[in-house]
Amino acid sequence: MTIHTLPSIVNYRFTYAFNQKNILSGFKSTGIYPFDRNSNPDDCYLSAHTTDRPLPPPTLPGTSTSSETIIITSSDELNILNVRGNQKIVKEKVLEKCQTTLSLIGLDMKDSSNLVAPDDTELGYKAQRMLKDSKASPRQKLELRMELRAMLVAMIIKIQEKSPLSSKLARNLGWMMPSVIVKKDGKERLKNTLKVLEESNRISATECEAALKEFRDLGRVASTEIRAEFAKFDNSRLDRLDHFLAEHVKGSYPVLWGVMKTCLLLSHGQAHVERGFSLNSDISDTNMSTLTLRSKRLIEYKEYMASKREEEAKNASKRAREEEEVELKDLQEVEKTLKMTIEGLERGAEAKAEQAERGVNCHQLIVESNSLRTAKDKKQELEKLQASIKEKMKVLGGH
Repeated sequence: MTIHTLPSIVNYRFTYAFNQKNILSGFKSTGIYPFDRNSNPDDCYLSAHTTDRPLPPPTLPGTSTSSETIIITSSDELNILNVRGNQKIVKEKVLEKCQTTLSLIGLDMKDSSNLVAPDDTELGYKAQRMLKDSKASPRQKLELRMELRAMLVAMIIKIQEKSPLSSKLARNLGWMMPSVIVKKDGKERLKNTLKVLEESNRISATECEAALKEFRDLGRVASTEIRAEFAKFDNSRLDRLDHFLAEHVKGSYPVLWGVMKTCLLLSHGQAHVERGFSLNSDISDTNMSTLTLRSKRLIEYKEYMASKREEEAKNASKRAREEEEVELKDLQEVEKTLKMTIEGLERGAEAKAEQAERGVNCHQLIVESNSLRTAKDKKQELEKLQASIKEKMKVLGGH
Protein backbone atom coordinates (compact mmCIF):
# COMPACT_ATOMS: atom_id res chain seq x y z
CA MET A 1 0.00 0.00 0.00
CA THR A 2 1.43 3.41 -1.01
CA ILE A 3 0.22 6.96 -0.67
CA HIS A 4 -0.88 6.87 -4.31
CA THR A 5 -3.25 3.94 -3.81
CA LEU A 6 -4.50 4.79 -0.31
CA PRO A 7 -7.37 7.12 -1.36
CA SER A 8 -8.84 4.48 -3.66
CA ILE A 9 -8.79 1.64 -1.13
CA VAL A 10 -9.51 3.46 2.12
CA ASN A 11 -13.28 2.99 1.61
CA TYR A 12 -13.05 -0.68 2.53
CA ARG A 13 -9.83 -0.84 4.51
CA PHE A 14 -10.70 1.86 7.05
CA THR A 15 -13.42 -0.18 8.72
CA TYR A 16 -10.93 -2.65 10.10
CA ALA A 17 -7.37 -1.69 9.15
CA PHE A 18 -7.08 2.04 9.93
CA ASN A 19 -4.99 2.07 13.08
CA GLN A 20 -1.72 3.64 14.12
CA LYS A 21 0.38 0.49 13.87
CA ASN A 22 -0.74 -0.43 10.33
CA ILE A 23 -0.43 3.10 8.97
CA LEU A 24 2.98 3.90 10.43
CA SER A 25 4.41 0.54 9.37
CA GLY A 26 3.07 1.13 5.85
CA PHE A 27 4.92 4.44 5.57
CA LYS A 28 8.08 3.34 7.39
CA SER A 29 9.98 2.71 4.16
CA THR A 30 9.10 6.15 2.75
CA GLY A 31 10.41 8.13 5.70
CA ILE A 32 7.27 10.31 5.61
CA TYR A 33 4.69 10.21 8.41
CA PRO A 34 1.87 12.59 7.40
CA PHE A 35 -0.72 10.57 9.32
CA ASP A 36 1.02 10.54 12.70
CA ARG A 37 -1.50 12.88 14.32
CA ASN A 38 -4.45 11.42 12.48
CA SER A 39 -3.89 7.82 13.55
CA ASN A 40 -3.89 8.43 17.31
CA PRO A 41 -7.54 9.34 18.08
CA ASP A 42 -9.07 6.27 16.48
CA ASP A 43 -6.79 4.02 18.54
CA CYS A 44 -8.61 5.19 21.67
CA TYR A 45 -11.96 4.70 19.94
CA LEU A 46 -11.16 1.16 18.78
CA SER A 47 -9.67 0.18 22.15
CA ALA A 48 -12.75 1.41 24.00
CA HIS A 49 -15.15 -0.42 21.68
CA THR A 50 -13.30 -3.74 21.50
CA THR A 51 -15.14 -5.23 24.45
CA ASP A 52 -17.81 -7.81 25.21
CA ARG A 53 -19.73 -5.54 27.61
CA PRO A 54 -22.42 -3.02 26.59
CA LEU A 55 -21.04 0.43 25.88
CA PRO A 56 -22.38 3.59 27.52
CA PRO A 57 -24.80 5.42 25.19
CA PRO A 58 -24.13 9.08 24.33
CA THR A 59 -24.99 11.38 27.23
CA LEU A 60 -26.89 14.64 27.00
CA PRO A 61 -25.12 17.34 24.99
CA GLY A 62 -23.22 20.11 26.65
CA THR A 63 -20.80 22.81 25.62
CA SER A 64 -17.37 21.29 25.23
CA THR A 65 -14.33 23.16 26.50
CA SER A 66 -11.85 21.00 24.59
CA SER A 67 -9.90 22.72 21.84
CA GLU A 68 -10.22 19.52 19.84
CA THR A 69 -14.00 19.48 19.76
CA ILE A 70 -14.99 23.21 19.61
CA ILE A 71 -18.67 22.32 19.10
CA ILE A 72 -21.68 21.43 21.21
CA THR A 73 -21.57 17.65 21.11
CA SER A 74 -22.16 14.49 23.06
CA SER A 75 -19.37 12.56 24.77
CA ASP A 76 -19.28 9.93 22.04
CA GLU A 77 -15.74 9.24 20.79
CA LEU A 78 -16.95 9.19 17.18
CA ASN A 79 -17.54 12.94 17.32
CA ILE A 80 -14.01 13.56 18.58
CA LEU A 81 -12.59 11.37 15.83
CA ASN A 82 -14.76 13.06 13.21
CA VAL A 83 -13.94 16.62 14.31
CA ARG A 84 -10.21 15.96 14.46
CA GLY A 85 -10.32 14.85 10.84
CA ASN A 86 -12.55 17.78 9.87
CA GLN A 87 -10.26 20.35 11.49
CA LYS A 88 -7.48 19.35 9.11
CA ILE A 89 -9.41 19.87 5.87
CA VAL A 90 -12.71 21.71 6.56
CA LYS A 91 -12.84 25.50 6.59
CA GLU A 92 -13.08 26.93 10.09
CA LYS A 93 -16.17 29.01 9.36
CA VAL A 94 -17.97 25.90 8.02
CA LEU A 95 -17.03 23.88 11.09
CA GLU A 96 -18.21 26.64 13.43
CA LYS A 97 -21.70 26.36 11.94
CA CYS A 98 -21.88 22.67 12.92
CA GLN A 99 -23.30 23.21 16.40
CA THR A 100 -24.93 19.78 16.73
CA THR A 101 -23.96 16.18 16.22
CA LEU A 102 -26.49 15.82 13.40
CA SER A 103 -25.11 18.83 11.51
CA LEU A 104 -21.59 17.44 11.82
CA ILE A 105 -22.65 14.00 10.56
CA GLY A 106 -24.54 15.64 7.69
CA LEU A 107 -21.66 17.87 6.55
CA ASP A 108 -21.16 17.51 2.79
CA MET A 109 -17.53 16.43 2.42
CA LYS A 110 -17.80 16.18 -1.37
CA ASP A 111 -18.46 19.93 -1.67
CA SER A 112 -15.05 21.49 -2.33
CA SER A 113 -16.33 24.87 -1.09
CA ASN A 114 -16.38 23.38 2.43
CA LEU A 115 -12.74 22.26 2.24
CA VAL A 116 -9.50 24.16 2.69
CA ALA A 117 -7.07 24.52 -0.19
CA PRO A 118 -4.56 21.66 -0.58
CA ASP A 119 -1.73 24.02 0.48
CA ASP A 120 -3.51 24.58 3.81
CA THR A 121 -4.03 20.87 4.54
CA GLU A 122 -2.51 20.12 7.93
CA LEU A 123 0.34 17.60 7.88
CA GLY A 124 1.83 17.69 11.36
CA TYR A 125 5.22 18.93 12.49
CA LYS A 126 7.18 15.80 11.66
CA ALA A 127 5.87 15.59 8.10
CA GLN A 128 6.39 19.32 7.51
CA ARG A 129 10.00 19.10 8.68
CA MET A 130 10.71 16.02 6.56
CA LEU A 131 9.09 17.57 3.51
CA LYS A 132 11.18 20.70 3.98
CA ASP A 133 14.38 18.64 4.21
CA SER A 134 13.44 16.38 1.28
CA LYS A 135 14.41 16.90 -2.35
CA ALA A 136 10.81 16.65 -3.53
CA SER A 137 9.68 19.20 -6.09
CA PRO A 138 6.91 21.72 -5.29
CA ARG A 139 4.58 19.68 -7.48
CA GLN A 140 5.30 16.47 -5.55
CA LYS A 141 4.71 18.27 -2.25
CA LEU A 142 1.38 19.58 -3.53
CA GLU A 143 0.41 16.08 -4.72
CA LEU A 144 1.16 14.73 -1.25
CA ARG A 145 -1.15 17.29 0.37
CA MET A 146 -3.89 16.62 -2.20
CA GLU A 147 -3.69 12.86 -1.65
CA LEU A 148 -3.74 13.35 2.12
CA ARG A 149 -6.86 15.49 1.79
CA ALA A 150 -8.49 12.85 -0.45
CA MET A 151 -7.71 10.17 2.13
CA LEU A 152 -9.17 12.25 4.99
CA VAL A 153 -12.30 13.03 2.96
CA ALA A 154 -12.83 9.32 2.26
CA MET A 155 -12.24 8.48 5.92
CA ILE A 156 -14.70 11.09 7.22
CA ILE A 157 -17.36 10.09 4.67
CA LYS A 158 -17.03 6.50 5.87
CA ILE A 159 -17.45 7.65 9.49
CA GLN A 160 -20.53 9.64 8.48
CA GLU A 161 -22.02 6.62 6.71
CA LYS A 162 -21.32 4.15 9.51
CA SER A 163 -21.79 6.37 12.57
CA PRO A 164 -24.73 5.28 14.76
CA LEU A 165 -25.19 8.95 15.69
CA SER A 166 -26.93 9.49 12.35
CA SER A 167 -29.81 7.47 13.84
CA LYS A 168 -32.37 9.31 15.95
CA LEU A 169 -32.69 6.34 18.26
CA ALA A 170 -28.94 6.09 18.89
CA ARG A 171 -28.67 9.83 19.61
CA ASN A 172 -31.35 9.57 22.31
CA LEU A 173 -30.10 6.59 24.32
CA GLY A 174 -28.38 8.73 26.95
CA TRP A 175 -31.42 8.59 29.26
CA MET A 176 -30.25 5.14 30.44
CA MET A 177 -27.04 6.43 32.02
CA PRO A 178 -27.19 6.49 35.86
CA SER A 179 -25.84 10.06 35.96
CA VAL A 180 -28.75 11.21 33.76
CA ILE A 181 -31.35 9.26 35.76
CA VAL A 182 -30.17 10.91 39.00
CA LYS A 183 -30.46 14.40 37.52
CA LYS A 184 -33.93 13.56 36.13
CA ASP A 185 -33.14 15.39 32.87
CA GLY A 186 -33.45 12.47 30.41
CA LYS A 187 -37.21 12.69 29.94
CA GLU A 188 -37.08 14.24 26.45
CA ARG A 189 -34.55 11.66 25.31
CA LEU A 190 -36.77 8.87 26.59
CA LYS A 191 -39.78 10.38 24.78
CA ASN A 192 -37.85 10.42 21.50
CA THR A 193 -36.77 6.81 22.07
CA LEU A 194 -40.32 5.68 22.85
CA LYS A 195 -41.61 7.49 19.77
CA VAL A 196 -39.19 5.60 17.51
CA LEU A 197 -40.03 2.26 19.15
CA GLU A 198 -43.78 2.92 18.98
CA GLU A 199 -43.63 3.93 15.30
CA SER A 200 -41.75 0.72 14.51
CA ASN A 201 -44.37 -1.35 16.42
CA ARG A 202 -41.85 -2.51 19.02
CA ILE A 203 -44.05 -1.32 21.89
CA SER A 204 -47.62 -0.07 22.26
CA ALA A 205 -48.81 3.43 23.18
CA THR A 206 -49.96 2.11 26.56
CA GLU A 207 -46.47 0.76 27.27
CA CYS A 208 -45.01 4.15 26.32
CA GLU A 209 -47.12 5.89 28.97
CA ALA A 210 -46.23 3.23 31.55
CA ALA A 211 -42.51 3.50 30.74
CA LEU A 212 -42.57 7.31 31.17
CA LYS A 213 -44.31 6.97 34.55
CA GLU A 214 -41.83 4.33 35.72
CA PHE A 215 -38.91 6.49 34.56
CA ARG A 216 -40.17 9.41 36.67
CA ASP A 217 -40.52 7.09 39.66
CA LEU A 218 -37.03 5.68 39.09
CA GLY A 219 -35.58 9.20 38.88
CA ARG A 220 -37.20 10.14 42.19
CA VAL A 221 -35.87 7.03 43.95
CA ALA A 222 -32.42 7.31 42.34
CA SER A 223 -32.04 10.95 43.41
CA THR A 224 -32.99 10.25 47.04
CA GLU A 225 -32.96 6.71 48.42
CA ILE A 226 -30.21 5.12 46.30
CA ARG A 227 -28.40 8.24 45.09
CA ALA A 228 -25.03 7.00 46.35
CA GLU A 229 -25.21 3.81 44.28
CA PHE A 230 -26.13 5.69 41.08
CA ALA A 231 -23.42 8.30 41.65
CA LYS A 232 -20.86 5.55 42.23
CA PHE A 233 -21.44 3.93 38.83
CA ASP A 234 -18.41 4.41 36.56
CA ASN A 235 -18.35 2.66 33.20
CA SER A 236 -14.64 3.44 32.79
CA ARG A 237 -13.93 1.09 35.73
CA LEU A 238 -15.48 -1.78 33.77
CA ASP A 239 -18.84 -1.47 35.59
CA ARG A 240 -21.42 -3.17 33.37
CA LEU A 241 -24.37 -0.93 32.58
CA ASP A 242 -26.70 -3.88 31.87
CA HIS A 243 -25.93 -5.52 35.22
CA PHE A 244 -26.40 -2.24 37.09
CA LEU A 245 -29.75 -1.46 35.45
CA ALA A 246 -30.99 -5.03 35.91
CA GLU A 247 -30.22 -4.84 39.63
CA HIS A 248 -32.13 -1.58 40.19
CA VAL A 249 -34.82 -1.61 37.46
CA LYS A 250 -35.77 -5.19 36.54
CA GLY A 251 -37.95 -6.04 39.53
CA SER A 252 -39.69 -2.74 40.31
CA TYR A 253 -40.09 -1.26 36.83
CA PRO A 254 -40.91 -4.11 34.39
CA VAL A 255 -42.13 -1.99 31.44
CA LEU A 256 -39.15 0.38 31.63
CA TRP A 257 -36.81 -2.61 31.92
CA GLY A 258 -38.29 -4.07 28.71
CA VAL A 259 -37.51 -0.81 26.89
CA MET A 260 -34.00 -0.78 28.36
CA LYS A 261 -33.32 -4.34 27.21
CA THR A 262 -34.33 -3.42 23.66
CA CYS A 263 -32.09 -0.33 23.69
CA LEU A 264 -29.13 -2.10 25.29
CA LEU A 265 -29.00 -4.41 22.28
CA LEU A 266 -27.94 -1.33 20.30
CA SER A 267 -25.09 -0.53 22.71
CA HIS A 268 -23.16 -3.80 22.63
CA GLY A 269 -19.39 -3.84 22.32
CA GLN A 270 -17.70 -4.98 19.13
CA ALA A 271 -15.53 -7.81 20.47
CA HIS A 272 -18.25 -10.49 20.52
CA VAL A 273 -20.33 -9.66 17.44
CA GLU A 274 -17.45 -8.66 15.14
CA ARG A 275 -14.84 -11.19 16.18
CA GLY A 276 -13.41 -12.37 12.87
CA PHE A 277 -15.30 -9.61 11.01
CA SER A 278 -12.20 -8.60 9.03
CA LEU A 279 -11.91 -12.12 7.65
CA ASN A 280 -15.43 -12.18 6.25
CA SER A 281 -14.77 -12.32 2.51
CA ASP A 282 -18.37 -11.53 1.54
CA ILE A 283 -18.30 -8.24 3.45
CA SER A 284 -14.79 -7.40 2.27
CA ASP A 285 -15.63 -7.94 -1.41
CA THR A 286 -18.63 -5.61 -1.19
CA ASN A 287 -16.42 -2.70 -0.11
CA MET A 288 -13.43 -3.33 -2.36
CA SER A 289 -12.38 -0.80 -4.99
CA THR A 290 -11.89 -1.79 -8.65
CA LEU A 291 -8.10 -1.67 -8.33
CA THR A 292 -8.16 -3.93 -5.28
CA LEU A 293 -10.53 -6.40 -6.96
CA ARG A 294 -8.24 -6.62 -9.99
CA SER A 295 -5.21 -7.18 -7.76
CA LYS A 296 -7.11 -9.80 -5.75
CA ARG A 297 -8.13 -11.63 -8.92
CA LEU A 298 -4.54 -11.53 -10.22
CA ILE A 299 -3.22 -12.97 -6.96
CA GLU A 300 -5.88 -15.69 -6.92
CA TYR A 301 -5.13 -16.52 -10.58
CA LYS A 302 -1.41 -16.84 -9.83
CA GLU A 303 -2.15 -19.02 -6.80
CA TYR A 304 -4.46 -21.18 -8.95
CA MET A 305 -1.81 -21.60 -11.67
CA ALA A 306 0.84 -22.44 -9.06
CA SER A 307 -1.41 -25.08 -7.49
CA LYS A 308 -2.24 -26.45 -10.94
CA ARG A 309 1.47 -26.74 -11.84
CA GLU A 310 2.13 -28.44 -8.52
CA GLU A 311 -0.72 -30.89 -9.14
CA GLU A 312 0.54 -31.64 -12.67
CA ALA A 313 4.05 -32.26 -11.31
CA LYS A 314 2.64 -34.66 -8.71
CA ASN A 315 0.62 -36.49 -11.38
CA ALA A 316 3.67 -36.75 -13.65
CA SER A 317 5.75 -38.13 -10.79
CA LYS A 318 2.98 -40.60 -9.98
CA ARG A 319 2.77 -41.76 -13.61
CA ALA A 320 6.56 -42.15 -13.80
CA ARG A 321 6.55 -44.24 -10.63
CA GLU A 322 3.76 -46.44 -11.95
CA GLU A 323 5.72 -47.02 -15.17
CA GLU A 324 8.85 -47.86 -13.18
CA GLU A 325 6.86 -50.30 -11.03
CA VAL A 326 5.44 -52.04 -14.13
CA GLU A 327 8.93 -52.29 -15.64
CA LEU A 328 10.31 -53.66 -12.36
CA LYS A 329 7.56 -56.25 -12.22
CA ASP A 330 8.38 -57.36 -15.79
CA LEU A 331 12.09 -57.64 -14.94
CA GLN A 332 11.27 -59.72 -11.88
CA GLU A 333 9.18 -62.06 -14.04
CA VAL A 334 12.09 -62.42 -16.49
CA GLU A 335 14.42 -63.04 -13.52
CA LYS A 336 12.15 -65.79 -12.26
CA THR A 337 12.01 -67.40 -15.72
CA LEU A 338 15.80 -67.22 -16.11
CA LYS A 339 16.35 -68.86 -12.74
CA MET A 340 14.03 -71.72 -13.68
CA THR A 341 15.78 -72.11 -17.06
CA ILE A 342 19.23 -72.17 -15.45
CA GLU A 343 18.15 -74.74 -12.88
CA GLY A 344 16.63 -76.95 -15.64
CA LEU A 345 19.78 -76.75 -17.79
CA GLU A 346 22.05 -77.59 -14.87
CA ARG A 347 19.93 -80.58 -13.83
CA GLY A 348 19.75 -81.88 -17.43
CA ALA A 349 23.52 -81.58 -17.98
CA GLU A 350 24.30 -83.41 -14.75
CA ALA A 351 21.86 -86.22 -15.60
CA LYS A 352 23.39 -86.74 -19.09
CA ALA A 353 26.91 -86.74 -17.63
CA GLU A 354 25.97 -89.40 -15.08
CA GLN A 355 24.47 -91.61 -17.82
CA ALA A 356 27.64 -91.22 -19.92
CA GLU A 357 29.76 -92.27 -16.96
CA ARG A 358 27.72 -95.49 -16.73
CA GLY A 359 28.85 -96.29 -20.33
CA VAL A 360 25.53 -96.15 -22.17
CA ASN A 361 25.77 -94.21 -25.50
CA CYS A 362 28.71 -92.32 -24.05
CA HIS A 363 29.56 -90.19 -27.07
CA GLN A 364 26.00 -89.06 -27.73
CA LEU A 365 25.32 -88.32 -24.03
CA ILE A 366 28.50 -86.28 -23.66
CA VAL A 367 27.52 -84.18 -26.69
CA GLU A 368 24.05 -83.63 -25.26
CA SER A 369 25.52 -82.83 -21.83
CA ASN A 370 27.86 -80.22 -23.32
CA SER A 371 24.97 -78.64 -25.23
CA LEU A 372 23.10 -78.25 -21.95
CA ARG A 373 25.98 -76.41 -20.22
CA THR A 374 24.88 -73.03 -21.62
CA ALA A 375 23.63 -72.26 -18.10
CA LYS A 376 26.86 -70.28 -17.55
CA ASP A 377 25.82 -67.75 -20.18
CA LYS A 378 22.34 -67.61 -18.70
CA LYS A 379 23.84 -66.86 -15.28
CA GLN A 380 25.73 -63.89 -16.68
CA GLU A 381 22.50 -62.68 -18.23
CA LEU A 382 20.79 -63.18 -14.85
CA GLU A 383 23.45 -61.14 -13.03
CA LYS A 384 22.94 -58.23 -15.43
CA LEU A 385 19.19 -58.53 -14.98
CA GLN A 386 19.50 -58.53 -11.18
CA ALA A 387 21.70 -55.42 -11.35
CA SER A 388 19.00 -53.70 -13.40
CA ILE A 389 16.35 -54.75 -10.87
CA LYS A 390 18.45 -53.42 -7.99
CA GLU A 391 18.85 -50.07 -9.78
CA LYS A 392 15.10 -49.86 -10.41
CA MET A 393 14.32 -50.54 -6.77
CA LYS A 394 16.77 -47.84 -5.70
CA VAL A 395 15.07 -45.34 -8.04
CA LEU A 396 11.62 -46.25 -6.73
CA GLY A 397 12.82 -45.94 -3.15
CA GLY A 398 13.90 -42.35 -3.83
CA HIS A 399 10.51 -41.25 -5.24
